[in-house]
Amino acid sequence: MTVVKYSVVLLLVLCLYVSGQRLNNASREYQSEIVFNSVEATQRDSQITQNALGLLKYENVFGHTVIVNPYLLGYYYYSLLFDEQDSQRLAYYYDNAHQLFTQTISQQPTNAKAWANLALLNWLNTQSLDDIEVLVQRAHSYGQYNFRIHVKISQLAQWIAQTNPNTAINSELMKIFVHHLTYGLEDRRSRQAIREIINNASEDKAVICTWLEQTAREKLRCDLTR
Repeated sequence: MTVVKYSVVLLLVLCLYVSGQRLNNASREYQSEIVFNSVEATQRDSQITQNALGLLKYENVFGHTVIVNPYLLGYYYYSLLFDEQDSQRLAYYYDNAHQLFTQTISQQPTNAKAWANLALLNWLNTQSLDDIEVLVQRAHSYGQYNFRIHVKISQLAQWIAQTNPNTAINSELMKIFVHHLTYGLEDRRSRQAIREIINNASEDKAVICTWLEQTAREKLRCDLTR
């Protein structure tokens, strides 16, 4: 009987611990997003991102490392790439982001944001269409009408136009880019972000305008004389 009592107590303690850690994780995730979004992206410095990142990775009472949200943590590492000059830190941020996006996909195969971010990350690293094609297709498959995927795929399209405007893009990949540019401009939640992406430089805009059908051109105002 005593053994049963101890077993019940132990089970209750374990349940309380698990519940407490879940609440702690949820609070950390919420607070990390508040910290990360506390300023505009153009004003965000690496310390703000590091502060947000620290909330998502910690050691529990047993000394085990806990990752609260692998996708979000990967995104924070990814964000650090754009304000860093040190090659070792860049490699560290890249490796962590790549590992965490891959982990997210293994746990959540239909997470379109993770597929899209992995495509963006690979393009930054290799500028090879072969390295991103399958990733873009998966992101599109799981996030065909997701406004966040519209923005991410449009950003990728702009980078490709910027890096090598003469890159030969196969018809399937081109359809995906046009799809997200077009639907992204129709969705009020992504419209402004995509307009800013496209208008980033007139050269990129000219290349992207050649990819689009007339209906999308009107939304983009691709008449470069204006």
